Amino acid sequence: MAVNQPRNYVFEALWKTGADHGWMMLGLFMLIMAAAVISGLKPLIKGRFGEAIVNRILKRMKLPVLHDVYLPFPGGVSQIDHLTLAGSAIVVIETKNYEGRIFGREREASWTVAYNPHSKHRFQNPLRQNYAHVEAVKAVVGPEVEVVGMVVFVGDAEFPNGAPEGVYTPRELKKALVALDTNRKRSVALAWELLLQRAAGADRKAERKALKAAHKAGI
Repeated sequence: MAVNQPRNYVFEALWKTGADHGWMMLGLFMLIMAAAVISGLKPLIKGRFGEAIVNRILKRMKLPVLHDVYLPFPGGVSQIDHLTLAGSAIVVIETKNYEGRIFGREREASWTVAYNPHSKHRFQNPLRQNYAHVEAVKAVVGPEVEVVGMVVFVGDAEFPNGAPEGVYTPRELKKALVALDTNRKRSVALAWELLLQRAAGADRKAERKALKAAHKAGI
């Protein structure tokens, strides 16, 4: 005859509590990991969104264009958001997507974006950053071709003290490109073909690796 064993209700309650606690901890861990991934991807997403806005402008203007171009330069690799051919000039465009009030001068190493009186962030002067891109393009096309650098801020960024020369909103970018897009010299067309060949023949994997190393070295 089987004998019924008394149930240990205290043990069962503790086991259930521990299991529930474990699931809660697992859920909390997954939420933390998801937040970390989203936080890490946010700058990339914002950057791609800004580049898409500029890309749409260039496409509507029907200008020859190259996107996400890697060019070698002394000491590393230059990653260029957009290259376009406007009139007799090759235009090198760096895109930034920021919100808030931006303070910075043309020759300063870094600028500041203020989201509110208690939240500020410093970032590399994009004009200096784009200068390196311009020099990389000049190294390919030679000194006879005009190469113009433009930095475009999309989003809700504002410059309380006025934007430095060379900084544009998307609307201002279009006007500036229209002003450049006049007669095209043959030398510029040949230079553009050279850039097309260089971009098409780039070893993307090797150049991305070199770019990452340059970023780590602060070049």
